[in-house]
Amino acid sequence: MSLYRVNITKGTYALVKSPVGDGARGINAMGYNVGDNFLYGALGTGTNTNLIRIAASGDSKILASPNVTFSLNSGDVDENSQYWATVSGNQWIQVDLKPRSATFGADGSDRDGEPDIRAVRLGVLRTCNGSTGLRTWTGFTIFGNIAGNNQWGAVYASDDGFLFGSENKGGEIWRFPLPVKGTAAVKISNGAPASSNDGARCIKAANV
Repeated sequence: MSLYRVNITKGTYALVKSPVGDGARGINAMGYNVGDNFLYGALGTGTNTNLIRIAASGDSKILASPNVTFSLNSGDVDENSQYWATVSGNQWIQVDLKPRSATFGADGSDRDGEPDIRAVRLGVLRTCNGSTGLRTWTGFTIFGNIAGNNQWGAVYASDDGFLFGSENKGGEIWRFPLPVKGTAAVKISNGAPASSNDGARCIKAANV
């Protein structure tokens, strides 16, 4: 797995480090933790999964296993430094990533919580909220077949009512409005094509 820094409005990108992790397993379900300024993700698949912490330099540390039997493919870290990850919105885990917490890295998959993970999947903007414990998805906007294979591996949130998504095959970066901003997706730039990708950013960061 290689780590790139992407300017989501210009489509420019620069290699930060390769490989990241153990050089053998892929990384998915990434999120940015505002509590300690690290990226976190799922290294590996199924029972061969570890959490991984990644610094801005690309240096990484492999952490404990989240004790899952399924392969995590979507994730994020909320404002309370809780890592939420799922396999296609069906099975979920919650991991405490609060710095200096007595339960740091502990799997809380049996706890109720309120993940707020947004995704663009097959041209549909959906949001997931787990306050009921059911973690059901709600569809907002159907954008249709937009670009490439319509596979959006990396989706980035901003605090101005938009999401940015990078389509795997073509590398195109598009801006998707939340409902209050309308229904028109707009192509922003041409990024880096990839067989698969994932991404994370601080929601308060400038769109770079």
